[in-house]
Amino acid sequence: FRVYRPQCYRFEVFEMYRRVIFVGVLPLLAASTDRRAILGMLFALMSIAFYNETKPFIRSSTNTLAVQAQYATLITYGIALAIEVNILTGMPPFLIGVFLTVVNTLIIGLFIYKEAVRFSQEREEDSSKMKSQAHFLEWAVGKCKAEIDMILDNLEVDYLPPTHALIFWYGTSTEASQCILSGIPAVP
Repeated sequence: FRVYRPQCYRFEVFEMYRRVIFVGVLPLLAASTDRRAILGMLFALMSIAFYNETKPFIRSSTNTLAVQAQYATLITYGIALAIEVNILTGMPPFLIGVFLTVVNTLIIGLFIYKEAVRFSQEREEDSSKMKSQAHFLEWAVGKCKAEIDMILDNLEVDYLPPTHALIFWYGTSTEASQCILSGIPAVP
């Protein structure tokens, strides 16, 4: 349940029922395939609205993927309806199959692209955060003991989580900055 926002922790139950409706109930609701396609489109539209309004996932990219997947379901049922009522007569079945494959595969490609962009942004933010911390330490060089004590107190409160250590460096500020930015693991 870690992928859901705290107020949406029960969303997995909704998702299970949604899948049961699409796979198990929908075929039993209507005898004719065109009615099943219409009901499938209706349920897909309701799913789109529900996912769009609740945005149950923590990451916005996951919410976007979920909505796009619901649109793919809507398009799939729409094509099924068009085939059933003979709107697509004369169109080669292979072309219809290629279209549906592209629509459903495109969602995966869009998700991979969005996640790559998100990863790149997070990596850039982490890098700039490390640089700002390194500059903060460089700024402390050449100060008197009282000023360094005050700076270290602020550093500990603002920047030093309990999982990290504060290391003192004897050397040039350039060497200290390079060491901090290098990502070299600390050796006790």
